[in-house]
Amino acid sequence: MRGRDDARQGGVREQRGAGVDGNGGATATQEERRRLELEEREAALRRREMELWERERRLLASVDRYHAREKGKELSDQIWKKYPK
Repeated sequence: MRGRDDARQGGVREQRGAGVDGNGGATATQEERRRLELEEREAALRRREMELWERERRLLASVDRYHAREKGKELSDQIWKKYPK
């Protein structure tokens, strides 16, 4: 997939010679900046989503261990089989 992204970037660079592209007069460098900003935001959102999934997984496992302790059972590391990464 990175090959396609590189090809797309090459196309933008070719348009730079014209100075203006067909997108409301925005230059290619402005488009590249916008694209990079969007990619950074998306990456930050993906990282945050993964952090939240991990937190949820740990909380669910913690609740299961708590309920098991109430019933007089002790859960081992097998709990993580129920909540895999």
